[in-house]
Amino acid sequence: MGLLGAIGNAFLVKSLKNGELSVIGPINSYKSVIGLLLGLVFLHEIPNLYGLAGMAMIFAGSYFILDTTKERFTLKLLKNKEIQYRFYSLLFCASEAIVIKKVILISSTWDAFVSWCLFGSIFCAIFLLFEKINPADELAVLKTRNITHIIKLVVCMGIMQYTTNYVFENMNVGFALSLFQLSSVLSIILGYKVFKEQNIAPKIIGSLIMTAGAVVIILLG
Repeated sequence: MGLLGAIGNAFLVKSLKNGELSVIGPINSYKSVIGLLLGLVFLHEIPNLYGLAGMAMIFAGSYFILDTTKERFTLKLLKNKEIQYRFYSLLFCASEAIVIKKVILISSTWDAFVSWCLFGSIFCAIFLLFEKINPADELAVLKTRNITHIIKLVVCMGIMQYTTNYVFENMNVGFALSLFQLSSVLSIILGYKVFKEQNIAPKIIGSLIMTAGAVVIILLG
């Protein structure tokens, strides 16, 4: 469980290194499609028509966003390394969601949360060794930071994961993952404001369609 998430986050970081936030962020919509397929196979979760309609809207909205890239909305897009890394990230993170849901079904939301924290820490430490990063140097950097900011970050991540587990317990994994698209508008706005990324209008249109799809899932799916 922790390994899948660690690998997924590693690919996410690589995709963000050179990719546009306003494109890389909304691509997360495809995670719900992967989660739906994996949930159907491994968890026997059957989606209803409203849920499928909402996911179709999310998929359609992504067209407006990906069509702003140099490769446009074509198969050539998959040759883009940043896009490839993002899809690798989606595959591993969606697989992690399936494992988490499986753990929740055989134990509890709290047990899944503790397992995520424990194994995630172990595998992140292993990745630090592979990247030849000295933990002592990183700890020295942390000592120069405001400890309250670090605590707030840890608390926010903990709340995020526990509430995510709660949603997984009460909703199909594919639908739960689609709700994360509500952050796509924020990703586009930040990409424009902070990194001066262009072609914002079609990206906003696409993200609003994706958000509408998420609302359909929330209310009817």
